[in-house]
Amino acid sequence: MDTLLVVGFFVLAAVSIFLEIRKQLKLQQQPVLSSPARVAAKYSSAREFGDARGGYSSAPRYVVFELKSGETITLKVGSLYDAIAEGEKGILTYQGDQCLNFQW
Repeated sequence: MDTLLVVGFFVLAAVSIFLEIRKQLKLQQQPVLSSPARVAAKYSSAREFGDARGGYSSAPRYVVFELKSGETITLKVGSLYDAIAEGEKGILTYQGDQCLNFQW
């Protein structure tokens, strides 16, 4: 029984790694696009942790951008999340579902 549990764990881990690598390869094949955009909304799909001195988020943060064409797209953002505010306008550079840069 213990052997079956260990084997199952390793199979699950291998499948997870394979799926993540496949996702990253697919993302890298997407074109890098730039467009004038406005920050329409910001949100996080996770609870915030920490105290008044600082905290962290346990999941990706997202920003909804409204492109010049009127189309809205939701992108994952990294450290830019805290630097941008709703309503700001600038040039958005993105690849797939990832925000690469937003210049005011």
